[in-house]
Amino acid sequence: MKRLVLLLSVLLLLPAACRSAPAGALAPLPFPEAAITVPFAAGGPADAAAQAVSGALAEALGVPVSIRYLEGGDGAEGAAAVAASKADGSELLLASTGTMALLPARGQTPAPADLLRPVAEIAEIPTVLCVSADSEYAFLSDLMDAMRARPGEIAIGSAPLGGIDHIAAACFCEENGLSPLHIAYDDPRLGMIDLLAGDLPVFCTAYPNAATAALDGRVRILCVFSDLRIPLLPEAPTVSEGGGGTLDFGIRYGLSLPRAADDETAALLGRAVEKALGEERVLQSLSDSLLIPRYRDAAACADLISRDRRLCETGLSALGLAG
Repeated sequence: MKRLVLLLSVLLLLPAACRSAPAGALAPLPFPEAAITVPFAAGGPADAAAQAVSGALAEALGVPVSIRYLEGGDGAEGAAAVAASKADGSELLLASTGTMALLPARGQTPAPADLLRPVAEIAEIPTVLCVSADSEYAFLSDLMDAMRARPGEIAIGSAPLGGIDHIAAACFCEENGLSPLHIAYDDPRLGMIDLLAGDLPVFCTAYPNAATAALDGRVRILCVFSDLRIPLLPEAPTVSEGGGGTLDFGIRYGLSLPRAADDETAALLGRAVEKALGEERVLQSLSDSLLIPRYRDAAACADLISRDRRLCETGLSALGLAG
């Protein structure tokens, strides 16, 4: 009996990291729970991404994973809070292109990407270039030919001013030597209203904003600014397929943790995300929210963040919004 009591006492004194992981978990963890900070209001696509992956992530890690919200500064406040947290892997940021690439391109200091390290990508929302169903532009090449013939005359709308979609339109035009008349809306719904009313010839927007109108035949998507087609809209060609260059730009969502976190912790979390994205329920939840599931590891994410930041800088400069 004394030996049993002694054994139990020793086990209770063992640190959490030394105890065995729960069944199905990847490895023992040095923390009893984890949290994902969404740096935007609840109910948006960032929240949907966090909600979709949190349950399966908890199962992969073997610890509860909660979601908290800390909005402000276009994601800067939440990013700063996670960056300043303990770098043991228990505090994660639901990072996005806006937070990691656009804020630094606008001059945000310190840049969130300099304070955090990526874990993995979860999902993305590509930007699309669309016209009304009765537009004279049946293909992307038709639009490009018209823009070259009438520089500065053909309007391309997007929302908001200096946002991801506005930058996507600018980068597309820069890559192809086109000179559009940029029109920025405060709300993408207003741009879609003008497009359908015939008051706007071309609209550049995140694909969910155009999905319903595209599916019911009121809108034609000329191209997707991605290297992959959109599963919900499989007939919409990529920009490369349409002959408009290689632009791959939109909103990407992933997880990041404090820069000081060690490689082993980051790799473990990356494997957990990969495992979670192998769950059908996670894929379905993301798809139901019009998010396209896509896993990329930390190295690929780091490269994408750097590239997206350069695209943001290029687009803002072309729009006269740099600095």
